[in-house]
Amino acid sequence: FQTQQTSGSAEGVARVTKSIRSARFLRMFRLIRLSKMSKVSILLREQISSEAGLIYFGILLVILRMFVLQHIVACGWYGIGDYAEETAGKSWILTERFRERTFNYQYSTCLHWAFAQLGIGSVEIDPETTEERIFCIAVAFVGLISFSTLVSTVTSLMSNLQKAQDQEQQLFRDLRHFLHQNDIPIDLSQRVTRFIQHAYRAQTSRSVDSE
Repeated sequence: FQTQQTSGSAEGVARVTKSIRSARFLRMFRLIRLSKMSKVSILLREQISSEAGLIYFGILLVILRMFVLQHIVACGWYGIGDYAEETAGKSWILTERFRERTFNYQYSTCLHWAFAQLGIGSVEIDPETTEERIFCIAVAFVGLISFSTLVSTVTSLMSNLQKAQDQEQQLFRDLRHFLHQNDIPIDLSQRVTRFIQHAYRAQTSRSVDSE
């Protein structure tokens, strides 16, 4: 009887320890505060006065959203493994002896797995249960859509940036050509160029603010 009681206590301690570690890992979901992120992004956008700056900020937001999505996938992958271990008695967590690792290793490995589903690198972790395999299929489908959207959005933003830079360069190229053709003195040409540059940036800022 004493042996059974001791083994029962050990199992209870192990269960509590596992629950604490799982809760600690899944607590990373607190990083996801989409409403606050939206408010912060709006405030930061209002501080940017140039079109190029807005485009760079847009690219940064797209990349940040991709990282947030992969963070959710990583937490979900760990959570589905923990659930499979509880219900089926087997999971990728048991196969990889994941419980023996540190928290930093666990999170970085799950995040690595999440990015690997986008075709970025590879990781030798395979699903062991039906639930885990269904989760992998869902992640592959979502990853296909999200990665395609990421590429198209970044491509569009970079195209807009290149177009804006080309327009500005062409404008001042024409200005320098006009000043040279009309034999404008160098000092006066430089003052005119600086003034037009300032006026151009001010006009760009107003157009950005109006948008």
